[in-house]
Amino acid sequence: MFSKDVKVYSLREAKENSIDLKHFLCEKEEFTDHFLNVLPNDDSQGLGKAFLFIHNEKVIGYLVLAMSQLNKRWYDGFNQSIKTVEYIPALLIGKMARHFEYKGKGVGTIMRDYALNKALNLSEQIGCRLLVLEAVEDKIDLYLKWGFSPIDIEFRNTMFIDLLTIKNTKV
Repeated sequence: MFSKDVKVYSLREAKENSIDLKHFLCEKEEFTDHFLNVLPNDDSQGLGKAFLFIHNEKVIGYLVLAMSQLNKRWYDGFNQSIKTVEYIPALLIGKMARHFEYKGKGVGTIMRDYALNKALNLSEQIGCRLLVLEAVEDKIDLYLKWGFSPIDIEFRNTMFIDLLTIKNTKV
């Protein structure tokens, strides 16, 4: 596993380190297009912060994180157990994609763990209870395997991990 050789840069840091961004290619064209054409503007506008995963000076994956929230009524478990707030604070994985050449090499797990650790760190500093994402249909089973839960049948692509359960298992 090459995970210890993977570096994580912000978009700005990648540019400052002359990382070639033009050769990122995901098998899903929409993610490649987002990376090349939308991400720079969204990052500079504060709509999501990009984190690039670099191996041998090559972008092998990227992750976009933003603050978010879920209405507690969307999930019965929160509606019953949380009485003081209407919305549950969260960190959103806006986009997550890896270079097609790195399929099956654990890049997704590296990116997931990075996002999870960011969310756990935030939960120690400010309100952040969930890690949330909108799953692409063909990735739902993968996210279920990783411990994400769907909100419900109607919002099955909206998935989350409750950070409180992770903290409680680490104690």
